[in-house]
Amino acid sequence: MSPTSSQGPSERSITNKIMRALKQRPRSFTFKTHGGPYQRAGIPDIVHWENGKSYAFEVKRPGNEPTQLQALTLDRMAEAGVTVAVVHSVEEVLSTLPKTP
Repeated sequence: MSPTSSQGPSERSITNKIMRALKQRPRSFTFKTHGGPYQRAGIPDIVHWENGKSYAFEVKRPGNEPTQLQALTLDRMAEAGVTVAVVHSVEEVLSTLPKTP
C-alpha cells in the first residue's frame, strides 16, 4: 500500500511508480537521481532517454511546485534541447513521451 496523506501519495511513491513505468518502455534508459553533497542542487528527480531523445522529470506531490532552483535548472535543460516537465503522476509522464506501438 502506498503512503498517503491529505495531500495524496508521497513523492517517493509517485517516483517509484514512474520509474516502474519508464523501465518497461522499449529502447530507453532511465536514471533516478539522488540528491546529496556530491550532486549539483536542483537536478530533476528522473532523467530518461528514449530513441535518442532526452527527458527530465521533476516529481512533485499533487499541489506542490518546484523550488526556484529546480525551475531554473529545468529551464536551462530545456534551452539545451531536453524535454522537461514537472509531473505529479505516471499519466503526466506518459503524456510527455511518444506513444509506443
